[in-house]
Amino acid sequence: MACRPMPPSEPSRVFISYARKDGATLAQRLQKDLKEQGFDAWLDTRRLTAGDIWSREIEDAIDRASVVVALLSAGSYLSDICRAEQQRALEKGKCVIPVRVQSDCDVPLYLQTRHWLDLSNPKLYLELLPLLVDSIENKSGVVFSPDKLLRYNNAPALPENFGNRPDLLQALRNTLFTEGANRNISLTAMQGMGGIGKTVRAQALCHDEVVHQAFPDGICWFAIGKESQLDFPARIKSVPGLDRLLGPYDGEAACLAQYRDVLRKRAALIVVDDVWRASDVQPFIAESPRSRLLITRMGVIQRL
Repeated sequence: MACRPMPPSEPSRVFISYARKDGATLAQRLQKDLKEQGFDAWLDTRRLTAGDIWSREIEDAIDRASVVVALLSAGSYLSDICRAEQQRALEKGKCVIPVRVQSDCDVPLYLQTRHWLDLSNPKLYLELLPLLVDSIENKSGVVFSPDKLLRYNNAPALPENFGNRPDLLQALRNTLFTEGANRNISLTAMQGMGGIGKTVRAQALCHDEVVHQAFPDGICWFAIGKESQLDFPARIKSVPGLDRLLGPYDGEAACLAQYRDVLRKRAALIVVDDVWRASDVQPFIAESPRSRLLITRMGVIQRL
């Protein structure tokens, strides 16, 4: 399906989304070749040395682009940054053209299409490059459906006196989006942020546009507390959006199994707030390479 055409006077700006670990080589080659074809091709070069860090420059580059080329690889499938770039582009009405870096990589549902550009074989690159150029010129790619903008988020609203803190959000995003196998993050005291509690910082993350885009399958907030005696099914029922995804189950073991199965291939942010005991966190830990578990710790608990 063709994306809606942009005004003729608008420059042909192309944003290249890629994962550093396995898409950088192709991204750099494409940028060079697309520039030679007359396009204003942009990619985040700081990612090559500084790692995956979200910046205002990325937001501006996506917003200015008319086309986004999404390089799909094992790395981009897991990357919070790549997912946020892809989702932001779709939400802003951009034409997103998926390009395979690896022929067998997993692909997000929202970028699945009948017509793939597969540049996984370097020997076929020069032969297939004109097809990509044609797709860019004709803005032929994935179209975002407005009804997909509805995302679940039950995080508490921010306090009325909470001011806009770009520096705070930048530091928190960098913590949340850090690459690595460990998807469980404990939010503790951060230097220079006196007077802002851990819960409020977690709330700020949950209401940030970029975080929404990085976790399109929803944000689920669980309030624990020192005196809470709820079992795991009761906690799940307190978050209706997640409870509906799990469907019917019989008993705590079945609830836990379905929770882990549902999260396996989803990109969701699970927040467990006001934790005092490690035992309250353990059930929420799941094998989900695209989700994150964010824990705010109020008591002293053992290392997870």
